[in-house]
Amino acid sequence: MEMAGIVKPEKEKRYACIDLILTYLKGNIRKILILMDEEDAPLDRIYEKIQRGVEKLATGEVE
Repeated sequence: MEMAGIVKPEKEKRYACIDLILTYLKGNIRKILILMDEEDAPLDRIYEKIQRGVEKLATGEVE
């Protein structure tokens, strides 16, 4: 297993990493693992925000 790097987004906690996925896919990285601390947010809320972020990626709203 090779590790490309560990990143902590400077913007919004947790969810900002979704916007960074395209940056990594532009290189040779094809496998991405995202770990998030749920802190005090309910899991369904976290899932919804991730889902919206992935939809933005899929529709090209994130550059």
